[in-house]
Amino acid sequence: MTNMTASAKALSNLDRIYRLNKIDIVTYQHEKDEIERRVSAVVDDGATCTRDLTERVRALPLGKAALRRLLC
Repeated sequence: MTNMTASAKALSNLDRIYRLNKIDIVTYQHEKDEIERRVSAVVDDGATCTRDLTERVRALPLGKAALRRLLC
């Protein structure tokens, strides 16, 4: 994913959350500024990754219908 694509996706998601009244305008502007700052940074500081995701998914119950979990 290129920086432009990542930025557009993140901003689109932020806009959607704002339109659903999940966040206020101050939070929206702060988050938008953070997205733009991170995308413009040369080095990813690790703040964009989800840590321990595999372990969290593995801990979820499978249920009767699920035979396995796939994580891409």
